[in-house]
Amino acid sequence: MRISFRTKQITEMQELQEVVALQEQVWGSVSIVPVSQLIAAIHNGGIVFGAVEQKSDRIVGFCYGFPGFHPTEGTYLYSHMLAIHADYRNYGIGKQLKLAQRKWALQYGYTSMKWTVDPLEMKNGYLNLCKLGGISQTYIPEFYGQMQDKVNKGISSDRLVLEWVLDSNRTEQAIQGNTLTDPSWHHYKPLLHWELADGLPKPKQNLAVQSAEGYLLAVPADIQQLKKADAALVQEWRLQTRKILMDAFQSGYTLIGVLRGETAVHHYVLEK
Repeated sequence: MRISFRTKQITEMQELQEVVALQEQVWGSVSIVPVSQLIAAIHNGGIVFGAVEQKSDRIVGFCYGFPGFHPTEGTYLYSHMLAIHADYRNYGIGKQLKLAQRKWALQYGYTSMKWTVDPLEMKNGYLNLCKLGGISQTYIPEFYGQMQDKVNKGISSDRLVLEWVLDSNRTEQAIQGNTLTDPSWHHYKPLLHWELADGLPKPKQNLAVQSAEGYLLAVPADIQQLKKADAALVQEWRLQTRKILMDAFQSGYTLIGVLRGETAVHHYVLEK
């Protein structure tokens, strides 16, 4: 199926209500940002973008951001939510929403964006690191506490903080279609051995972070499918990858990419 869509800035009440309805479709009723909060953000340095299907003229995706501030890093746009209707995923809508958000942010005076991502969601990792040009150097365990929505229930809410410098050479290369991957990544040492057990990927042995130029970290290719099969195994992956990534960041490594394979796992790429 081919679809046509456009991105647009969302400000009207009816469309904001569509955004809230889409949130509920994706996450359920327990993780909703209400219309009142969206309106408040729009009037105070924030933004809501929608992806509108041309044929039906309905909103099938959105992203929402508001101003963030750090005492040493200054002001940035914090992109709090991005969601795509289940029937419209894998069509590049997420990337187009981020690019629309970036264009607006630069015009508004922002130079960087941040958002959090689940480190076990490798599709998001590939988009954020390889196709947009973001990086991560920060891991926060249980960022949201115990979540009860349809996507996150039953899994510790650990998050990576994604940093996106909007006008960097790395970002420009990525958004021009030069996917940020490198053949040399295949030669990096793994930080986690794994095996297939009853057809499911299972973490085995953690290896210590030392002083190599780069490392690979195995993560299940589709964590939501694995969760349906064995939620306890997902939590095992969570705890193993948590320790490795926190150790790596503390040792001065940065998460820069995803090496996709044809097995049950993909690999994060960490470099000094």
